Amino acid sequence: MRMRMVGALVLVLVATGSLIAAHEAAGQAPGGSSTNSSTTNGSSDGAPSGLRPQFAAVSDPACPVADGVAPQPVTKELRVLYLPMAREATIPDPKALVLHIAFDDGNFRDDVRTAAFAKRGDGAWEAVLTLHSQNRYAIYWVEEPGTKRVDTNAGAYFEVLFCDARGERSEMTVEYRARTYDGWLESHGFDRPANFSKALEILGDYIHLPDRGGMLFFWWWYFKDLQGKQTAASRAALLAEIQQFVHNHEADKFGYSGTFDFAEFADWVPLELGEQLADALEKNYSAEWDPHVDLLVSRASHEKDYGKRLSELREIIARYPENIHADDARMTLFLDSKDLGEREQLYASLSMQRHSEVSLRLTMAQAYLDANTRYGIALALLDDAERICDERLKDPGVNDYARQYAKDEKGAAAVMRAEILIRTGKPKEALAILLPRKSEFKRGHSFYVLGTALEKTGKRKDAIDAYMKATVIVGPDQQKAVRAMERLWLKTKMGTKEELRAGVERASVEAFEHRAYEPNLVSRTAPELDLTTTAGEHFTSTSLHGKTVVLNFWAPWCGSCVLELKGLEEFQGRHPETVVLTVVEDDTEMKDLEAVLKERQVTVLRVSKAPARLFDEYGAVGVPHTFVIDESGTVRVHHFGGMEDAGRMLEADFAAIREEKVTQRGNEVTD
Repeated sequence: MRMRMVGALVLVLVATGSLIAAHEAAGQAPGGSSTNSSTTNGSSDGAPSGLRPQFAAVSDPACPVADGVAPQPVTKELRVLYLPMAREATIPDPKALVLHIAFDDGNFRDDVRTAAFAKRGDGAWEAVLTLHSQNRYAIYWVEEPGTKRVDTNAGAYFEVLFCDARGERSEMTVEYRARTYDGWLESHGFDRPANFSKALEILGDYIHLPDRGGMLFFWWWYFKDLQGKQTAASRAALLAEIQQFVHNHEADKFGYSGTFDFAEFADWVPLELGEQLADALEKNYSAEWDPHVDLLVSRASHEKDYGKRLSELREIIARYPENIHADDARMTLFLDSKDLGEREQLYASLSMQRHSEVSLRLTMAQAYLDANTRYGIALALLDDAERICDERLKDPGVNDYARQYAKDEKGAAAVMRAEILIRTGKPKEALAILLPRKSEFKRGHSFYVLGTALEKTGKRKDAIDAYMKATVIVGPDQQKAVRAMERLWLKTKMGTKEELRAGVERASVEAFEHRAYEPNLVSRTAPELDLTTTAGEHFTSTSLHGKTVVLNFWAPWCGSCVLELKGLEEFQGRHPETVVLTVVEDDTEMKDLEAVLKERQVTVLRVSKAPARLFDEYGAVGVPHTFVIDESGTVRVHHFGGMEDAGRMLEADFAAIREEKVTQRGNEVTD
């Protein structure tokens, strides 16, 4: 059911279950008509025209949300109604309800939210959310927290596909809907595993040659690559398909832009094909926006060899100094270079183009901290960054996301300022900045800086506590925090090493976010593996195909990591058919590694060294990280940080994976 009312345009969508999404827009559709959906099939109620309800049978979510720009209607709020009295409702008599909703691709801070429902006088429950201008898609479900009863629309979930005032969906809306089948929703409580065939079906339903969906070809080729499991053979076949597509559309250039974007992204696609597409698209670009330079910058940014990447970026900047994409190369080089002088030159150029970017100022200030020099300039940059943050926070027009981002950036600037004060002999001033913000700390680095300030002001016990928090929070400062904590512990004679280890274990348990552990299954292709253990066993992704793998990234200095080793070894003993691989960085000293294994009495666990690149490819920033990879080479579980009880948690993971397979087989039989 969709209704149009006098005044603000109110559109009501009845999804295929018991949820209704109502949307308030700033105006009404052009000509006084209600917004129509190209996917709604059905008829009106036969009543005469006028301001009265219109009804339609909805087999696919209609388009009630206007995402246009003024003077067209622009939806400001999303109102979700839950009707417990509806026949399809699975929560008939709720005491309280919570909405779980995800917008777009979930990349922005508040794209994944929860909201409480309020009960209305008519028995319906209503949740209201503010929309952002960038929103194009939403998916949601309802839960009664007390009983854990849920309404997920029979597992299909409820969706809102945003449209313009004519009822037409944008390519971005279709893209976001397809990407819900990329597996990312699983980590947010939606039981929607990766299904690349479904994603391709959604894209294919929308794409209409030669006038609609051209930009979606990036995602078309992307999901085709994933569907083929990214093997050499599947990519050879896909490349042939892309080349044939380019040839077939040489006249109309349909899909060339999206295909060009894919050629930029996929470094396995020959550069020559990207250049061919750039040649065809060049006339569509402005003089300073050369697609050839765009292609080179993208390829250089994705180059895995550090030295080669920097060399290619420098060459691009030298050859195309005025091209708009040279700034992208400058930014990548600014972030990657370790040469302070080069970074200062790049900052001078970038800051002229990016006056409002707080992150640019914070990154330059951090560069001075890393180099242990020019603190006065760094403080001036922090002053400027905090001023910009304050201006954003005072602006009533700033949305919730931008406001939170400004708060976070201001907090980062405060920690950086405290670090400079500590280094310049002013730890008391640093402590005065840090202590009021302690409850906001989320990063281990913040606790490490706090520990340093506490130690230098004589508060040694508090310093150990802060260092311990920095130790158990996954991040790049863990190793420094471990050293500082152990040094201070021994210096102050706080206790034995065993007592310190027990304290780390307690802190690790406290830092663990999910006390009542329930496995959260995900579904994404695991990066390639090529590992040789310290015992000489060689494992590759190919040799591991058909086996379940537990892949654990750790370090000998990491207390939380060391605590997991025995549990991992015991799990391996109970499951000889599973391959448990533990990985440390290749610069790890063998004597340190052997000492830890001896101390923890680890004798059969497989241990390998690997380059830092493998950590990056898996997204293992800091340690520990543990991944469960199934027989098809798909990551099904990712443990971010320490596991409270490695053995029991992995048992639960494996049981959840088995249960899902049984359910899927049952569904297949039913179908």
